[in-house]
Amino acid sequence: MPQGMREVKFHLPSALAKGKYSILGVIDYGSDTDLAGVELELEIK
Repeated sequence: MPQGMREVKFHLPSALAKGKYSILGVIDYGSDTDLAGVELELEIK
């Protein structure tokens, strides 16, 4: 599926303490495909 897109929803806990966070997501579609990954940095004020 070249140029395809997958959407993965991730909900943060509501009681997350203030600070800077780095979120890393890795998805394994199976042994015949490469891993997919994404990183997001955010700050809770």
